[in-house]
Amino acid sequence: VNPGLFREFLRQEFSFTGKFILCVARLEQRKNQLMLLKALEDSSLPIVFAGGGFSYQEEYVALCKNFRRVGQSLFLDKLSPELLASAYM
Repeated sequence: VNPGLFREFLRQEFSFTGKFILCVARLEQRKNQLMLLKALEDSSLPIVFAGGGFSYQEEYVALCKNFRRVGQSLFLDKLSPELLASAYM
């Protein structure tokens, strides 16, 4: 697996470079991504959510996507196995 593949994907698709926090999980209340957003509300460090593009809780997804913070929050749909493996690297 190419460890730079995910960063290149972020750069090409979203003009996204630099350090970031990665959260890989379907967006839902029990995984509490909203609290992660709240905890980092005043941080300029970007958060990349790799949620798989599916959720049983669309209202919760909307809450997360509409949460305003200082840093950027990027919500990705389903990633290929290669991109996901690269993201973990």
